Amino acid sequence: MLLGTSFVNLDSKGRMALPSRYRTLLSETLDLDDGDSIQLVLVPDLESACLSIYPLNQWQLILKKIDGLANTSGNKQFKRWLLGNAEVVEADRNGRILIPPRLREIAKLERALALVGQSTKFEVWDDQRWKAANGELPDMSQVSGIEEIPL
Repeated sequence: MLLGTSFVNLDSKGRMALPSRYRTLLSETLDLDDGDSIQLVLVPDLESACLSIYPLNQWQLILKKIDGLANTSGNKQFKRWLLGNAEVVEADRNGRILIPPRLREIAKLERALALVGQSTKFEVWDDQRWKAANGELPDMSQVSGIEEIPL
């Protein structure tokens, strides 16, 4: 389970280091052998100026649902945009992933980033944008179904 927020930096080559706690968790979740690399899928978020990062196995489940969408012109355009901007990346031996320039531009990522666990995926935000957008508890009247969860 991917939880919590870590603040990380992009290096001069556009690479982001995954914190070691996530590397260990991803290796276990993906059932990797020693020496196997962590594969992740980066896609632009559909609602916010950030990226979503999925472990490959989670992305494959989503991709099956996307492939099952009706073949309408709107769905074709959506698939072209989302899948055309998706990138499969591998973590190097130091746990760094390359965020391509096109995706950094779409998500408005600068050097300082917030890596935010969202259960089955991460979101990557520019840290200033993250702090501005998520500094306070959301208006709970806008959250549906929350009354069913014993928090």
